[in-house]
Amino acid sequence: MTSPSEKGAALLEVLIAVAITAMLAAAMTQVTRFGLSVIERVQTANSTSTEALIARRTLSDLLTRIDPGKADRDTAQGDRESFQWYGAAPDGDAWRTGIWRLQTTGDQSELSLCVEFGVPATCSIESTIQALGPFAYAPADGVFADVWPAGPPPHLIRIGDHVFTPRALGGR
Repeated sequence: MTSPSEKGAALLEVLIAVAITAMLAAAMTQVTRFGLSVIERVQTANSTSTEALIARRTLSDLLTRIDPGKADRDTAQGDRESFQWYGAAPDGDAWRTGIWRLQTTGDQSELSLCVEFGVPATCSIESTIQALGPFAYAPADGVFADVWPAGPPPHLIRIGDHVFTPRALGGR
């Protein structure tokens, strides 16, 4: 038998300490799992937001650069799924001009460079970006329509909830 003056822990005290430690470890594991799932959801949302921002900026850059050398003929045409225009894109220290076509297919848009205006079969895909929605076009009166006949570019282009203003390419 032990006397009250002896120091040490009884078996019951050790078991209680082990049980409390196990419960704390289990609770910390659950908290860590929850925290990691929150971080994963935030990163996914940020990634989606970043992709949408990059898509909007890419479209803004391309749709706001109409080639002024083509102003004397048809420079743009479009419908709900695609828009085609004589435009320019930065290419190093110069501009790469040509017939550009942006077509929405499902959840992405394909940007193509074409040989002939109005002939999709002559287009080769340059890149893909996240789709932002269907296209709509507005002349000077600001009334949007689903189709833009071949001619000068519209005053406004709406893609989903985003509105772009095409303009002739200026100096860089």
